[in-house]
Amino acid sequence: MKITITKDYLGKILPLSVLTAVLTLSFWSVLRAQEKVGEISFYQGTVEVKRANRLTKVSLNQDVLVGDVITTGANSRASIRLVDKSQVLLDQRTVYEAKAAENILTKGAVFVKAAKQKVGGDKEYRVKTPSAVAAVSGTEFFLLEIDKGSPLTVLGNTYDEGASIVVAEGTIDFSNDVGRVRIKDNQWGLLKKGQRPTPPVDVDASKFIPEWVKEVLDAEGKAQD
Repeated sequence: MKITITKDYLGKILPLSVLTAVLTLSFWSVLRAQEKVGEISFYQGTVEVKRANRLTKVSLNQDVLVGDVITTGANSRASIRLVDKSQVLLDQRTVYEAKAAENILTKGAVFVKAAKQKVGGDKEYRVKTPSAVAAVSGTEFFLLEIDKGSPLTVLGNTYDEGASIVVAEGTIDFSNDVGRVRIKDNQWGLLKKGQRPTPPVDVDASKFIPEWVKEVLDAEGKAQD
């Protein structure tokens, strides 16, 4: 059987093809948005999640999906257990957006116990702040996006902007749009937006990890017993 392709024929099938493609992309976009990245394993105080422009209070063991924005209030903290067994602890007054690849820390601080990953791998854990990106190839680090209203003093120097990171174990690839630096165990680093990284400084990481981190880990452990 011979089929003749005419303009009229194309005019009928092309809109259908385009519609099918759009529906397929929309379908996968919806599935991606519903992808689970972890769950709320502990929280205290006021902790809320914004999903599809709807803001609600979190509940214990609630799923955290791609695109969820977790916000902690004053004197409030939360812990997210990721599907790869990594753990993300959120400090008070923190805004954290869960992503499939590059998570976003808009403000505040997080302590991360990341499952060991290969740098540059498909499952590499990354956190992006307004000032820097931290890519993980180790296990434990504390990341803070400095608020001008709450300056950070380190080794006698005071900083009112930038991203501060302390690595307790493992290695972090710390970068911005100007450069990058590798930070290892018991080192501290600072990156400012639009400025080249400075060499990391050797420190005792245990003295840089805030007390609230231990308190949350202990409280979460007791809650799971």
